[in-house]
Amino acid sequence: MVKRIIIPVLLLLLGYAPQNAVAQNRLTDQGNRLLDECRTLFSQGDYGAAGTVLAEWEALKRSTGVVRSEEIDYMRTVISAENDLAGSLDMILGFMEKYPQSIYYNHMEALLGSSYFACREYRKALECFDETDPLLLEDRDSRRLVRHNAVSMIRCGQTDEGYVQLSILERLVSNPETDEDIVFYKAYVDYARGNMDKVLRNLSEPAIRMRPVSIWLILNCVETETMPQLMRPLVRWLNHPKTPLWRLRLSVSWENICTARVTTLRQPRCLPAIWFRT
Repeated sequence: MVKRIIIPVLLLLLGYAPQNAVAQNRLTDQGNRLLDECRTLFSQGDYGAAGTVLAEWEALKRSTGVVRSEEIDYMRTVISAENDLAGSLDMILGFMEKYPQSIYYNHMEALLGSSYFACREYRKALECFDETDPLLLEDRDSRRLVRHNAVSMIRCGQTDEGYVQLSILERLVSNPETDEDIVFYKAYVDYARGNMDKVLRNLSEPAIRMRPVSIWLILNCVETETMPQLMRPLVRWLNHPKTPLWRLRLSVSWENICTARVTTLRQPRCLPAIWFRT
C-alpha cells in the first residue's frame, strides 16, 4: 500500500522538476535580454528608454530576488541624474559612498558637480570638476562638464578662467554662435572687462530672446543719448504678448527705460540679483 502511494508521488515530482527548470531558464533568458537591451540603450545615451527597460528587468527579477550589483546601481543613478540633476544629488552621493573604488567614480564625480550646478551651489560644483578627468568621460559628458565648469567659474567671479573654458566649449559644440551660454556669458565677461562695444555687437535681438537678462547688460553699456534708436526695436519685442521676461509681462517705453538706466542701473559691474533666479 505504501509503495502504491510513494511511486506516483515520485513520478509526479520527477516530472515537475524539469518543467520548473524550463520556466526558470525562460525567466533567466528574458532577464538577460532585457539587461542587454538596457545596456545598449544606456550606451547610446537614450536614458529614458534605458530606464523603462531597467524597470522591467527589476520587476521581472523581484519575484526571484534582485541581485544588486555595482553596474545596476550605476545605471540607475545615471538614469536618475539625466532625468533630474538637482533631485539626484543624494543618490549620486550614495553611490560614491557605497562604491569608493568604483571604475565609474570619475563619471560620478562629474555628475556630482553637475548636480551641485543644478542646485546653484557653484563653488561645490567647481570642487567636483577639479577632481574629474574630462578625458575619461564620454563626449557628451565632457561637453557638459566644460559648460558647467565655465558658467560656475563666471558666477563665482573667476571671469578670465571661465572665458577660457567658454573658448574650449566653442570648439566642442556644433553651433557656438547660437549657443545660449556661450553668447551670454562671453558678453558678460566682456562687460566685466569694460568692453562695452563688444557686448553691444554680440548681444543681438536673437541673443536677448535666448536670455532676457541680456537686456540688463545692454542698459549698462550704451550711452543715454544713443539709447532711443537702439532700444526701439527692443521695446517692440518686450511689448509683444508672447515675450517671456522672467515670467513677468512688462509694459515699457524707451523713455522709461532710459530713465531707469540713468537712475537705478549705474552700479558696479556685477549681475543683478534677478540673474540668480533665471
